[in-house]
Amino acid sequence: GCNSRNVSFTNTSNYGTHTASSFLWTFGDGSTSNSIAVNIPKTYNNTTSSDQTYTFNLHAESQYGCYDDTTNTVIIYRADADFTVDDNEGCSILPVAITNTSVGDDVPAVGGWLWNYGDGSATVATKQPGTHPHNYTNTTNPGVNQPFTLSLTATRNASCTDTKTTTITVNPSISVSFTTIPAAPVSICDSTLVTFNATLAVPTAGTTYLWNFGDGTSATGSSVTHRYRNLTNANAFTYTATVTATTISGCSSTFSAPITVHPYIRSYFSLDASSGCSPDTIRVTPTSYIGIDQYLWDFDNNGTFDVTTATASNQPYMYPRNLSATNTNQVYTIRLRVNNGNAACNKDFTRRDTVFAEAKANFSPITAIDCNEHTVNFTNLSTNDYINKWDFDDGTTSSLENPTHTFVNTGPTTLPFNVSLGVTTSNGCTHDTSG
Repeated sequence: GCNSRNVSFTNTSNYGTHTASSFLWTFGDGSTSNSIAVNIPKTYNNTTSSDQTYTFNLHAESQYGCYDDTTNTVIIYRADADFTVDDNEGCSILPVAITNTSVGDDVPAVGGWLWNYGDGSATVATKQPGTHPHNYTNTTNPGVNQPFTLSLTATRNASCTDTKTTTITVNPSISVSFTTIPAAPVSICDSTLVTFNATLAVPTAGTTYLWNFGDGTSATGSSVTHRYRNLTNANAFTYTATVTATTISGCSSTFSAPITVHPYIRSYFSLDASSGCSPDTIRVTPTSYIGIDQYLWDFDNNGTFDVTTATASNQPYMYPRNLSATNTNQVYTIRLRVNNGNAACNKDFTRRDTVFAEAKANFSPITAIDCNEHTVNFTNLSTNDYINKWDFDDGTTSSLENPTHTFVNTGPTTLPFNVSLGVTTSNGCTHDTSG
């Protein structure tokens, strides 16, 4: 028999008043019976670690004290397949430590054992004493829980074999990654909104997503957006964005990528005067803010930067002369652009400067010679004159546009008079013929 065997003994002794009238069965396993029945059922249980030979004996005795014994043996082979596992459910790849706890020292070390891991891997025909590992991989797509049947068969001989099975449930593993808008590698300006889209290598229903943006904030969902700031660093700062995907079975995967954020910058400058007479020279003073490493100036509003500096330094600039004869102002937009090492990260600030048209004093006649008294009619040939001031060099003046003046020489010699005209435009720009 094998492990446990039901045996039926048949009493073929002579039984009667003058023959055998009592019987004692001794089964060799410590149990006995004095049944006079013809058929005696007996169950042998071999719970030892090896084959067992049980010697049974039948003692028949008459009422006269005459007796007889017969003896034979029953062999119960031992092959009890058993094992334990440290984990029968988990995430792929699941390492399972298998410990052979079988009983059966007489089972052949090679050929008497057969391990079938139930996952298509090669069977093992050795006892594998102690604890040995086996890795289970979930191969479903899309991912679902996958059961595997682990079995051990112990074979003592052709008539004695035993098998134990257990189920190993392997939950689908996941592999998560994400893409971004803008695309990786992400190098962005302060306050840029980044879109994150998580994807799984194998779609798995019920997966949840937890995002850590590296700046103390988080979000959930497969697709999220986040606005990154860099307010306190003079240089670019790199955050690590991380997504953790977790299935309903508790299997998880993590993916991370760097997000480089250039510092916040501000553009501002002051102007010594926002208007002036031609030729007009201005001076601009930029304000230095953290994170700026380049200052670019466009003074004449033509789209081309006239001056580039690495520091916040004062800049003078002289505008072309405004020679308008109709007193038309020329207005220029002064633009300061600052950036922080990333050409895409820039800020502009503008102010306007107004250049007033020049005043040009001129008159006729320029020279005149005559006898005393001499009266001259002056013609004002000035440009953009709004206020006129004539000085006749004899202590008298006039504000008329075209005055007439009489020069008197009471002396004995020729007396020259140096006449000058000063004009002022409506914007306060002045010019004088006297130089």
